[in-house]
Amino acid sequence: SGVTRFNVSKKRFGKIQIPLLAVSKQQEIVSHLDTFTTLISNLESELDMRRKQYEHYRNQLLDFEGVEGVEWKTLGEVGEFVRGNGIQKKDFVEDGYGCIHYGQVYTQFDLLAYETITGIEKALYDKCRKAKCGDIVLATTSENLEDVAKPVIWLGEEEIAVSGDAFIYKHNQNPIFMGSQFLTERFSKFKGMNAKGAKVIRITGDSMAEYKIALPSLVKQNEIAEGIKSFEILIQSLEQEIKLRKQQYEYYREKLLTFE
Repeated sequence: SGVTRFNVSKKRFGKIQIPLLAVSKQQEIVSHLDTFTTLISNLESELDMRRKQYEHYRNQLLDFEGVEGVEWKTLGEVGEFVRGNGIQKKDFVEDGYGCIHYGQVYTQFDLLAYETITGIEKALYDKCRKAKCGDIVLATTSENLEDVAKPVIWLGEEEIAVSGDAFIYKHNQNPIFMGSQFLTERFSKFKGMNAKGAKVIRITGDSMAEYKIALPSLVKQNEIAEGIKSFEILIQSLEQEIKLRKQQYEYYREKLLTFE
């Protein structure tokens, strides 16, 4: 019962009826379910360990402090920040032209993206600023600092529209190398000093354009990108495995506990 807050009384709970099996049958069912929960728990532990390993590895690959012969440039010198525009959630349609809304960047996308989740009508798509293959989409507004300037590297073949409260970073370097710059400890510290706001935190394209990165040769960038991509694929495969195992667990739980 309730309107804005819902609750079930102790009395009503007491009236709920369940099938009560022999303890031996209960234990048999629990044993099947425990197999799934143990598997899921192990996979989640593996994912957590791999994420920490990946973060450490990525920071090492992109750390050029004290390395001789590496050119340092600002992001503004290497590329250009273009602000997205014109897309709201109410604009989403089925079978429309591909788009990324800034909120999806930190809720529905990993670092590498080959397909969009939503689309918009052509009339709106034509008015929007677009990301092409290799461009980096950055959410620049969030309620927490961690999600501000979270990157998604667009690797799909088609150009996609990008909403406001996001920037498209355009460049001519290796996209995985460049996109990973926004995930380093160095950039996190920079972001902490340059992002503004309390309840809603923002960072501007002008601020990010001042951030300096080491710019090795494209050959070296490609080598680093391959290592990062390998970890991304591993982590995404673990996330997908966990998702599938949870769905499998829910399916068997319903089967095992349905006695009608």
